[in-house]
Amino acid sequence: MEELRFAQKYPFSSTAKRVVRQSNLSLGELPVEVIERAEVLVRNALQGIEYKANVVSSQGLLLNEVLAFPVAKIIVSCIGKDEAIRKFSVLIAANTLRHLEAEQPETLFAIAADLSIRFDLSEGGQEFARVVLPDFLAAGTKDEFMKLVNKKVEKGKVVLSRASFEKFLSYAVEKNVLSSLPVDVTGIPKNFGEISRRLYSGAVEQQKKQFEGIPSGKVKPEFFPPCFKRLYSDILVGKKLGHIERFNLATFLLAVGMPQERVIDLYKATPNFDENTTRYHVARLAGRSGKQYSASSCSKLAEYGLRLPDCPCNASTKIKHPLQVYRKAFSEKDSPTQNEA
Repeated sequence: MEELRFAQKYPFSSTAKRVVRQSNLSLGELPVEVIERAEVLVRNALQGIEYKANVVSSQGLLLNEVLAFPVAKIIVSCIGKDEAIRKFSVLIAANTLRHLEAEQPETLFAIAADLSIRFDLSEGGQEFARVVLPDFLAAGTKDEFMKLVNKKVEKGKVVLSRASFEKFLSYAVEKNVLSSLPVDVTGIPKNFGEISRRLYSGAVEQQKKQFEGIPSGKVKPEFFPPCFKRLYSDILVGKKLGHIERFNLATFLLAVGMPQERVIDLYKATPNFDENTTRYHVARLAGRSGKQYSASSCSKLAEYGLRLPDCPCNASTKIKHPLQVYRKAFSEKDSPTQNEA
């Protein structure tokens, strides 16, 4: 039972893989319960919702939870979208972090070893572990406090507190899952294709509903979330923005209804402005080539290093996208009742 519980919490682990192998999993004879749990896992990933496995004491139900992970990977692979793969990897990493925070140190070390991370135990105090520099860098960093410039490095090893080590492991897990996808779906049962199409179309519809009600024709910068208020203020004063900053600001401004010409005018104040290039890229982001680019989610902005400490998504897991913040502020502060008050 303990092995199954471990595999349930850490489905990417060698323990979980061994459990799956020993189960003689057959895609043509999957229990309905396994498919249902896999669907929940993928649906939550696509919609940015936390996944909580069923708390069960039955060995059979625990096994279903473990088997749901490889089945979910097949569904995600059938969807065939990079964004779906990324979201799935992010969800597994988030689940891992939540579990690690409640574990004994030995479990953290076991997970690190399972991921082939080279580390030493630290000497105590605030120091928990020392990770060799190449392994630390390979995992990637999304949060400001985890960047190498903010860490102590001694003799080629990065010194981490327990909280930082947990966060680092979640990065490594995300990369581990990401690198394992997509899986080969040649010859899989047809129902997997049907499931993947249904889940993906449902997620798209959910996203459309989420952002319904964003007014067009007028843009209120005062309602922007902090991350975009900063970028907007920077561009107004002619500050040079990097590529990632320019891209994200433009997609956000277009999403809240700012006309293309107005977006182009804003960029004219920047020192690296080239009108032809800017006009081309803004038109492309707006969908001239047939594909309109979506504004980045909060998690993606965090990856880019654009999320600020006072962004609302830091305080509430319900906030997944900056457009949620803008829409909510617009509906609350720009209503007729508020204006008349």
